[in-house]
Amino acid sequence: MRADDKWRSVLAPARRLGVAGAGLRQLGVLGILAAGACGGGQTASSSPVTDGGSDVVVVTGDSGAGSEASVEGGAESGPADSGGVRDAAVDGEGGPGPGGQHPIAAGFFGMHTNTYGNGFPFGAERLWDSGTAWSQIQTAATTYDFSSVQSRVTDANKYGFDLLYTFGRTPPFLAKKSTVTCDYGNDGQCDPPDDVAADGTGTDAHVKAFWTQFMATMCTGTAPGKTCGPIKYFETWNEPNADQFWSGTYAQLARMSADATTIIKSQCSSCTVLTPGVACGGDGYHANGDAGQCDLWVAAYLQAWQKIGPPLADAGAWHPYPAHTNVSPSPFPETNVSSWDACTAGDNASCTCKAAFVPNKECRYAVVDQIKVLRAAFDAGGLAGKPMLATEGSWNEIPNLPDPDLQAAFLARWYALQAGAGVEAAFWYAEDSPTNNGGWGRLLTTPEAGAAGPNPAGTAYEQLFTWLVGGSVGACAPSGTVWSCPTTDKGGAKGLLLWDTAESCANGTCSTHSQPVASSFTTVSDLAGNAAPIAGGAVSIGA
Repeated sequence: MRADDKWRSVLAPARRLGVAGAGLRQLGVLGILAAGACGGGQTASSSPVTDGGSDVVVVTGDSGAGSEASVEGGAESGPADSGGVRDAAVDGEGGPGPGGQHPIAAGFFGMHTNTYGNGFPFGAERLWDSGTAWSQIQTAATTYDFSSVQSRVTDANKYGFDLLYTFGRTPPFLAKKSTVTCDYGNDGQCDPPDDVAADGTGTDAHVKAFWTQFMATMCTGTAPGKTCGPIKYFETWNEPNADQFWSGTYAQLARMSADATTIIKSQCSSCTVLTPGVACGGDGYHANGDAGQCDLWVAAYLQAWQKIGPPLADAGAWHPYPAHTNVSPSPFPETNVSSWDACTAGDNASCTCKAAFVPNKECRYAVVDQIKVLRAAFDAGGLAGKPMLATEGSWNEIPNLPDPDLQAAFLARWYALQAGAGVEAAFWYAEDSPTNNGGWGRLLTTPEAGAAGPNPAGTAYEQLFTWLVGGSVGACAPSGTVWSCPTTDKGGAKGLLLWDTAESCANGTCSTHSQPVASSFTTVSDLAGNAAPIAGGAVSIGA
C-alpha cells in the first residue's frame, strides 16, 4: 500500500516452519480458529455444530482416510532460509472440487516481504514496494535496468516460490503530469504516459516498449512458448481507483492494459495477466470524476477494455482491506462499520451503515462482500468464470488494530474466508513491514532490531498454512455469530474451521464460549498451536 521501498528492518535468521517451530504441526489435527492463546469464561451454546452441510466448523476426528503423518505433512518447506513453498500441481483455480471444496496449494498463501529468511512459508510473492516499479526500471528513454527484478527471480528460484509482478509508477520523463497529489511525490509517477490520450487513443509506445523489453530480458525460449521463470502473474497497475496511485482515466489504463496483455500473451501464452488491483474497504477519490468505489471502477474499466477488444485479462485482482471510515479498531473481514454508526433511527441513508444502505459514501464493503460484488463486476465485464486474486491486504496499520490477539484472529479469518470462496491466491501485506511505516500487517515481533520472531499473527499464519495447504476448504457461512468452513486435509480427513464474531480480546484476555460439536470430532487446536482432545462433546471458541 505505501510507496516506501526502503524498509530497514533487521531480521532474525530463518525459522523453518514445522521443524524449529515447536508445536506448530499438530498430529491428526486441522484445527479451530480460536483467538490466539487467550483463555476466558465459557457459556453454553444454543445449538450444536454438526459435521455436514454448509453451517459447519474445523475440528478433526477419525476419518480412516488420513494418517497422522499425512495430516501433519502440509507442504514441503524450502531450504532453511527460504519460507518459500512452490506447488505447481494445484493452484486453486478451476472451481471447487469434490464436495464443493476448493483445493489449497502453497501458492494460495501469498506474501509481501522485504527480507527473505523470516521463517514464514509462502508459495508466491508480490513485487510491489520492492524497487521493481516501472519508474525504477526505466531510468531514461532507452535505458532499462532489470537487476532488481532479477534479484527477486534469483531468490524465488532458490527458495521455491512464484512471483507476481505489478506494473506501476510512470517514469516522470514519460508522464503527462497533472496537479494531483501522488503517493510518490508530484513528479508524474501516478499520471498516465504522455502518448495516451484521455479517450485511450494514441500510440502507447512507452508501455509497449517497456513490455517488449521486459519479455526479452526476463523470459526465455521461443514465443509464444516463452517462460518467465518463477514470474507467474502480471498485474497491470496498483490501486488505480485512487488519485494517489493513478490520475488517469478508465480508457487510458484500459488501453495500457490491453497493449501489455497483447505483448505478454504473444510471448508467454502460459503467463497469467491480471486486471489492476483495485483498493477495496475504503474508497479512493478521482479529481476527474471517475469512481473511487472498487466495484464501480472495475465495471467502467472493463467496459473501456471491451471496447478496445481482446485479449482481456486472465484473472481479476483486488485489495481486500477492512471496510471502515474513521474508526478504530479496524473491523473484521465479515464486518462493515463507519464513523456514522452512531446515527440514530430515522436518520437517512447517508449517515447509516446498515446493510440496507450499503454502499453509500460513508459505508464500504466488508471483505466477505467484496468477493461477491467484484465477482459480479468481473463476470459482467468479460471475465466470467476467471479466477480472482487478492493481491494485497491486511488489517491496515498496527494502530488500526493494536491488540495482538485480534490481529491473529483477523489474519486467520481473512485467509479462511477467501479460501472458502475459491480465491486463487491472497497476498498478505506484509510480513516484515517496518513499524516506522505503520507496520502494515506486520507478522514479526518488535522492536525490529535484534532477534525478531513471530508475533501472535505470525504464529497464526504459520498454523493456518500448516492446516490448509495440500487440502481443501469449502464455503464459509454464519449461523448467528458463529462462522464455520468445512475442510479436508491432504490425507482426506474432514474438519471444520470455527470462530465467533461476538467474542473479542483485550489486554491478553479473550472471551470464549462452549460450542457443542458432533461426536465424530475428537481433537481441537487453536491459532497458537495448542491442541487437545475434545471432552464432553464441546469446544471453547473465540474471535
